[in-house]
Amino acid sequence: MSVPGLLEVRDLRVRFFSRYDEAVNGVSFSLPAGGLLGLVGESGSGKSVTALAVAGLLDRRRCCCEGQILLEGTDLLSLSPKALRAIRGDRIGVVFQEPMSAMDPLQKVGKQVEEVLRVHTSLSPAERREKALSALADVELQDPEKAYDSFPHQLSGGQLQRAMIAAAIIQRPRLLLLDEPTTALDVTVQAQIISLLQKLNREHEIAMLFISHNLQVVKKLCPRVAVMQTGEIVEQGETGAVFHAPQHPYTKRLVAAIPQRPDFA
Repeated sequence: MSVPGLLEVRDLRVRFFSRYDEAVNGVSFSLPAGGLLGLVGESGSGKSVTALAVAGLLDRRRCCCEGQILLEGTDLLSLSPKALRAIRGDRIGVVFQEPMSAMDPLQKVGKQVEEVLRVHTSLSPAERREKALSALADVELQDPEKAYDSFPHQLSGGQLQRAMIAAAIIQRPRLLLLDEPTTALDVTVQAQIISLLQKLNREHEIAMLFISHNLQVVKKLCPRVAVMQTGEIVEQGETGAVFHAPQHPYTKRLVAAIPQRPDFA
């Protein structure tokens, strides 16, 4: 029996007004509550645009989106920008590739982790601080108070990525979108972040859409995978089956390019 999808993307099409072809061309997939789906493909395949569409972060003045993006039955494409902002950060969390670029260098980390609470709740400053420290502890930062009072440049790349994840999960969203969150990190820190995401998924049942071009990372983290090429999903299924016996020629080339050395033993 199939599990009802928390997220249902149906025939999603995204066309930027500055180009003739569609960046995303008829993409469909489902993500159940508490599920983990990897979305893989080379740069320009449309995977990040797909995630931005789900998050409601595409500028509607620059592109046209068609199809359906259903979050617990609500079509996000039919909502106003104001309604989308109310959902983003509350029911949808987003983690980007470069935490140093995503964070304000002039504002302390703790205040940035709290930002969602200022927008979506009426909690007092003391209550926001308490929840932020709890979130920083959830992502296994060794000294949450020190991280809270630090500026971004005072933390390492791995610590910053943990802080970004803390900001994304502080409201316990139903869905977490992760766009290449381990790309800028060394292999050891990558493995730590993957272990953290597995723990958050298991303990808090947060569904995750994990976008990456690193098939080793996806193989370690995601039970299911969808492969994108030039704006289309060309193959999807259980990760082990897709990687062991790929059916599409593009997937075969991707799998053949995976280093034989196991990065995450």
